[in-house]
Amino acid sequence: MLNCKYENIGTSQNPIYSCIKCNKDDDILITSQSGIKYCDKLKEFNQCLEANITSTYYYRTIYNCTSCQHGYWPYYSKFYDREICQNINDENIDKREISMGKYDREDDSVPVENGLCESGYFTPDAKNCFK
Repeated sequence: MLNCKYENIGTSQNPIYSCIKCNKDDDILITSQSGIKYCDKLKEFNQCLEANITSTYYYRTIYNCTSCQHGYWPYYSKFYDREICQNINDENIDKREISMGKYDREDDSVPVENGLCESGYFTPDAKNCFK
């Protein structure tokens, strides 16, 4: 735990060390599912200051931003299916949710079959394929 200031959230007989502040400005304070906090870099969440792990389904860890850098705020993204940080000056913010624009209409889509879309289609939500 040299990359953070930490505290013992366990007992003196069974210490459990958890970060309370990261030493590096580009590290994110991450809270694991067990409640232990650690510092790490998350490339896809470079505007986050703090994040929670919400799922470790298979090998893929899912993070939700809980605190953002100055000029950003957390919002729920349908596209990423999680809380991420949005620039407060972007026009896409509407009720803390980003719209997928023309891809919101399910009548223009076909369902994903066997986890795949047919050629010429893509899926941003793993439920529907869009041209």
